[in-house]
Amino acid sequence: MDLIVETEPLTPSLIAALCAARAQTMLICDRCRDPDAVVVATMEIPAMDETFTLCGSCTRALPRGYCVV
Repeated sequence: MDLIVETEPLTPSLIAALCAARAQTMLICDRCRDPDAVVVATMEIPAMDETFTLCGSCTRALPRGYCVV
């Protein structure tokens, strides 16, 4: 299975939509759940119809070797 990563800026409207979909007032990293960590990326998995948010530390912990576009 190929991993295709597309980048999109975290605009205020995207952040608001993600918060509304999760019934949260702020974005929290789905991996470490640290409320003080800054969310820097979202990872969408269309086959699962899921979107995950990641902080900088968790983004750096992702396995290497995948192509980011």
